[in-house]
Amino acid sequence: MFEKKEKDEAQRKLERTQENLLRIKDILFEKDKQQAVLKRSVKKFEKYSVLKEELNDLKRKSIGLKYSRCKYELEQLNKVKNPFILEKSNLLSEISKLNSEITQIENRRFLADGTLDVYFLPRNEGGRPQVLTENVEPELFVVDGEKRIPQRILSLEQDAPRRQGISFLLLIDNSGSMHDEYLGNMLRFETARFAVEQFLQDIDNPLDRIGLSAFNTFYTPLMPVSQVSARFENALNSIQRPAREHSYTELYRSIREAAGDLADYRGRRAIIVLSDGENFPYTLSGNPHPLYGNQEFNPQDALKTLLDEGISLYAVHIGEKQDKPLDDIAKRSGGRSFTADDRGNLMNI
Repeated sequence: MFEKKEKDEAQRKLERTQENLLRIKDILFEKDKQQAVLKRSVKKFEKYSVLKEELNDLKRKSIGLKYSRCKYELEQLNKVKNPFILEKSNLLSEISKLNSEITQIENRRFLADGTLDVYFLPRNEGGRPQVLTENVEPELFVVDGEKRIPQRILSLEQDAPRRQGISFLLLIDNSGSMHDEYLGNMLRFETARFAVEQFLQDIDNPLDRIGLSAFNTFYTPLMPVSQVSARFENALNSIQRPAREHSYTELYRSIREAAGDLADYRGRRAIIVLSDGENFPYTLSGNPHPLYGNQEFNPQDALKTLLDEGISLYAVHIGEKQDKPLDDIAKRSGGRSFTADDRGNLMNI
């Protein structure tokens, strides 16, 4: 009896051992399956990594090819366009025997149809503006060295800015020195504000548009170019004395920014800069500019942008100091220079 019990117990142990072996085999089988799946996943990932790198390489090569092609096409376009981005000094207009002041050359349509819009102000022998008579036939030449190449005039429109309206962008210096006293106890900025208010009062063409930006260490658009409204006065009144680190005068950079803001508007366009002094960039502090780094901008940068976009610049000086290159930029872009109290000349814009 005792032997039978031992035999039964041994049989049960053997059966449990066999069951455990079966479970171990099942576990090992599942592990093998999982391992096979992982191996396939690793191979797929490795293949994906290779393909992704190849794709990125193709993208880089494609971008490089596109860049090279675009660069080449741009160079070819510039070969055509550059001779027609004309400075006023290279364009001679003869209107009978009268003097003529070219104020703007609009070249944006040249690549499309080969035409330029030239805005000019005819003057009499005394230098005063005058209206052309019907029998006057103007002639236009491009000066190339000693050659004078005649240009065909397709149409002549009297007083076009009056009928089209003018887009003005007033660019006000808000550097630290603008908040110093000038003309007794009046701040320079208040003098600029007064000049702007007088200018607004004298605008009598409902088609004229006006925008406002301020500059110091930074260029700050305050109001886009639009019809004259109370919004402009609110934008003007929003200008506050800058903090010390914002008190520098990034004049030339700001002219470029303003020209960019005005570039998309059509017709006669003019930037009016009201400033009390010279370009005084932030880099003179010994530190890089927060936005531009160590890059500095010179008068040629500002002038080139104005000429490229066909925009005139008018300089209004406030105070004793004047930025001489600014006067040159104004003259060569088709504008003029004034003093803040010269209201009559200011309205000749």
